[in-house]
Amino acid sequence: MAFMIPIAIMAISAYQKEQANANAAGYNAQVGEINKGRALRDQSRQSQLAMGRSRAAYGASGVQLGTGSPLDVLADAASQSEYDKLKIKFNYDSRINLDRNQEQNYRTSSILSAAGAGAKAYGSSIPMFGSSSGGAAVNTGSVTGSDMDQFSQW
Repeated sequence: MAFMIPIAIMAISAYQKEQANANAAGYNAQVGEINKGRALRDQSRQSQLAMGRSRAAYGASGVQLGTGSPLDVLADAASQSEYDKLKIKFNYDSRINLDRNQEQNYRTSSILSAAGAGAKAYGSSIPMFGSSSGGAAVNTGSVTGSDMDQFSQW
């Protein structure tokens, strides 16, 4: 019964290690969400400033904003701004999903590691052959070629 204590310690240690890794991955996902929000706000702010500067420059030069090239330039700038937002969102979402998947993998691994550590420790404490308490029988005789001939038909 004393061998159960090291088994329990190994299993708990393996479980806690993987849970700590999972918590770190979860934290990374939360930080990613925060950073994504900041990046999107910063990009939106920069885009609005650029659009404002463009409008001011066109207004100062006397060009009418409602027609022709100035309108096309502003429309392109708005399209580029939207593209930048989507690119930022995609990049952050990809990293966040990776962190969340890694978190789930670590949580699953924690259970498997604990079970594996317990099985390994328990398995190493069981005598396999020739024990005096009725272990498995071991044939110490030798195998000759004629004994193996019965398998040659296969």
